Amino acid sequence: MIRLGADYIPYHYVMYSDGVAHHKIDGSIIEGLVKNIVSGVIVEQCVYGKGLKEGL
Repeated sequence: MIRLGADYIPYHYVMYSDGVAHHKIDGSIIEGLVKNIVSGVIVEQCVYGKGLKEGL
């Protein structure tokens, strides 16, 4: 998984295939924190495990 030096994965690097989230750059299944940041404001953040959103 490519993290680009951050403790989260930017939302624009997430793509879905058959309902499972994959990383756009390397195709790996998303594991960890994903944040959607617009104009410096976090508009969404969620944790993924095995390519699926965890929690509420």
